[in-house]
Amino acid sequence: MTAGVYDALSCFDIYHSTEQRSAAGGGAGWDVFATGDTSDAGETVTATKALGYAPVYQAVSRISGDVAKLPLGIYKRVKGGKELQRNHAVFPIIQLMGRANPSVSAFKFWRRLMAQALLWNNGWAWIERSASGRPIGLYNLLSDRTGYGRDKKTGQLCVHTEVGGKLWQLLPDDVIHVEGVSIDCEAGESILRLFRHDFGLALAARKFKSKFFKGNANLGGILMVPPGSNPDNVRKVRNKLDAKMSGESNESFKTLVLRDGYKWLGTQVDPQKASVSSIDEDGIRSVAQMYNLDPSLFGLKSSVSYNSREMAKQDYHESALSPWLVGIKSECQLKLLSDAEREADTHLIDYNINAMQWTDAKTRAEIASKGIQSGRYSPNETRSWENMNAYDGGDVWYQPLHLATVGKSADDEYEGEPDEDPETDDTERSLHRTLMVETLTRMHGRLHGQARKHADYASNMAANRSICESMLSTPAAIARVNVASVLDAYDTWMRDADDNWDAVRVSIPKFVEALLK
Repeated sequence: MTAGVYDALSCFDIYHSTEQRSAAGGGAGWDVFATGDTSDAGETVTATKALGYAPVYQAVSRISGDVAKLPLGIYKRVKGGKELQRNHAVFPIIQLMGRANPSVSAFKFWRRLMAQALLWNNGWAWIERSASGRPIGLYNLLSDRTGYGRDKKTGQLCVHTEVGGKLWQLLPDDVIHVEGVSIDCEAGESILRLFRHDFGLALAARKFKSKFFKGNANLGGILMVPPGSNPDNVRKVRNKLDAKMSGESNESFKTLVLRDGYKWLGTQVDPQKASVSSIDEDGIRSVAQMYNLDPSLFGLKSSVSYNSREMAKQDYHESALSPWLVGIKSECQLKLLSDAEREADTHLIDYNINAMQWTDAKTRAEIASKGIQSGRYSPNETRSWENMNAYDGGDVWYQPLHLATVGKSADDEYEGEPDEDPETDDTERSLHRTLMVETLTRMHGRLHGQARKHADYASNMAANRSICESMLSTPAAIARVNVASVLDAYDTWMRDADDNWDAVRVSIPKFVEALLK
């Protein structure tokens, strides 16, 4: 059976119109609107006609394209996060640049799935598996030809689909089903059925405008003729009017003169009185509401204003994309992973939604710069965003505080590491010692100069000590030295020197040298 489904899907043209597909025949249980349903406006609504309405096409094209281009990958849970598993069997058939099956790329597959889901509120895809049960391919199924049913023998839930004019029965575990709002607990309610009157009104308004301009913007009416008029003359006048109104002859844009009591009475409402412009705008807003899109995306004035494009994108993601993305992820998680992977919760399938925000170079540059500085990204990771090659040393993560390597503190980087050159360190200490000696020597001279001005040392030792202590307390390089020790040594040297200032001046460097050791 699997081989038969594969052969049928391989040669089936998914782009047959809904009218052609319905002509192939269908049984009970198929979407009743495969051939369309008539709205109150008198228009028959089909998927083809709905997609031909510009706002619907824009909404479907935008959402399906954005979902399809988001990177989808399979990850393995590791300590502290997750790792992308490029070698996993599922990765090549779901990732953006892969192949869903031998004839369709993954991007086309996801976009077709979403286009079906947005028009019918249901998106279906068959999972081809190997003999061991491993997924090896994904194939789109037609939403108007697929639905749930029951096996006639076992009564088990199954999926029925028509492929190539033949009915197939599939297991639910082998079918990805993405649905919108559902009230029957089986499948999403058809968008075409729920909003057929909105679609019908918009289509009728478009047809009215087309016919109005086809008639050279002339309106229909009643030709009033005098009693007893010649029937041949009446016929000629009517034909002239028809030719002028239809725009199919050279009578268009020419003046028509009615004689012999003939009168023309217009009965149709012109587009302005019919509020066609208002109907057009209301139709666009209705489509925006159907797909949870902001009217500003269609060029209309919105009641909600955003302070930045990032806020608008965030709202678009949360309201329009998120429900579909979660639905796809959950279906893939349940049906593409093995039982062991799912039960042990070792793997997950997820989107990289940040890619949607990185559309301009400025935003990418800001994210890269802040990410590198905070340790979130390595330089080579950010270079890959711009299709730039990695460089040696670019796989290092940094953290704030002088951009130290992740895992090391600033103290480890700048204080805890051993000196690489002992000779350089000894030289620095020697220079530092010399500088301190010179500074203290000069200060000692100033101290003694001040002391001799104020009092004789022999008679006023306390005054000299007070002056020295006051000056030594000033902010200077000497402040790093124990002031009390300096003063004690000062007193001793002064007594030994017996007022010999020169001897004291010479002895100070020796004291400083000993103090710095």
